[in-house]
Amino acid sequence: MPKYKKVSEKLCGEAGRLLISWKSNKQQTVSRSSAEAEYRSMTAAVAEATWITIFLHELNMQAPLSFIMSHSDSSDSSQSKSENVETAYVDQCYGDKRRKMDNKPDRLSALPDHLLLHILSSFEMKDVIRTGVLSKRWRLLWTSAHNLSFTHSPESNRDVTEFIKSIDDTLILSKPSKLNKFSVEFFYIDDQFVDHVNRWMTFVTIKSVEVLDLNLMGGFDEGYSLPQLMYSNVCLRKLKLSNCNLVPKEGINWPALRVLSMWYAKLSLEVVDSICSGCTGLESLKFHTCFGVPGFHINSKSVKKLVIGGYWHQEDEDSDDDDDEYKELTIWARNVTSLEINGCFHKKILVLQNVPALVDAKLYYLEFRTNQKMLSDLLASLGHVEKLSIGQQCLEV
Repeated sequence: MPKYKKVSEKLCGEAGRLLISWKSNKQQTVSRSSAEAEYRSMTAAVAEATWITIFLHELNMQAPLSFIMSHSDSSDSSQSKSENVETAYVDQCYGDKRRKMDNKPDRLSALPDHLLLHILSSFEMKDVIRTGVLSKRWRLLWTSAHNLSFTHSPESNRDVTEFIKSIDDTLILSKPSKLNKFSVEFFYIDDQFVDHVNRWMTFVTIKSVEVLDLNLMGGFDEGYSLPQLMYSNVCLRKLKLSNCNLVPKEGINWPALRVLSMWYAKLSLEVVDSICSGCTGLESLKFHTCFGVPGFHINSKSVKKLVIGGYWHQEDEDSDDDDDEYKELTIWARNVTSLEINGCFHKKILVLQNVPALVDAKLYYLEFRTNQKMLSDLLASLGHVEKLSIGQQCLEV
């Protein structure tokens, strides 16, 4: 009658030179032969390797995996010498290392969760998720992160579709009922991903996000239009939009918003007026390379800082006009105390109107050489400011 027995198995796994998996225990099932015990050990090793491979792939990480496996039966006096040697090798390689790791206090993991999450808040989300390989405690810690930041560079080898899917999967597992920051940056070419971005904006609303940074790199003609549910939000404190257009049907209601920064956006006088009237706590307003308006009429009592960073030139703007004709771009801001003008303004003549509250002004204009009279008029309009900063281009005129 065969001698049934439970076999002790040992398993070590490495990713590169990093020990990431360690197991030393008796098999749960009684084996009828040493061959069956070996197959059970191999099955456990393959399952562990498969799980780690898939996990590293999801994190967009590549590392060579290697596993050392051994099994033995202490009651079998006829155990082969090769098994003893293999087990001794495993113990020699990792036994001392594991004991030293166990005896050495893990000060980082000993920190409370809220401190760990504060540390993780300064990392990109892909790096935050990678911390899940550190230990069982860290495996799902990232799902409690209050700052979600995703970036995809056009030069990245990672497919943008895979990047979009990773965001969708991450948002499903996000646990906090309220988030501090949500940031996304990727190359938004057309409306291919509009449904995904709309779902993210729904997530932003549900999670009461306070800081939103939506950087959709790409062309300026169309851009992405914020869904209507975004125009009434009492939680947003800081909003940065790139290649995003505001198209509110019933006005804007952002009472908690303090900073608004818009890049490459198509504006209208109605949209600018809605921003001023619907953001009662707005303090800083920035327009970078925007277009579509004959001027910036900032009729807000709360806005104290205004930045105009260039003007994006549309080819159809010259279709009905003389190519050599310059148009005025007026800046009207009676309550603004700090004004900064920089960047390029294609065939636009900047005119300051009704800026009596200005205390600090900065001019970093790049085309003053072609229109010295405009520079003279601007300086005359700024004669009452206490502090005037002028860029090198102005001094060379």
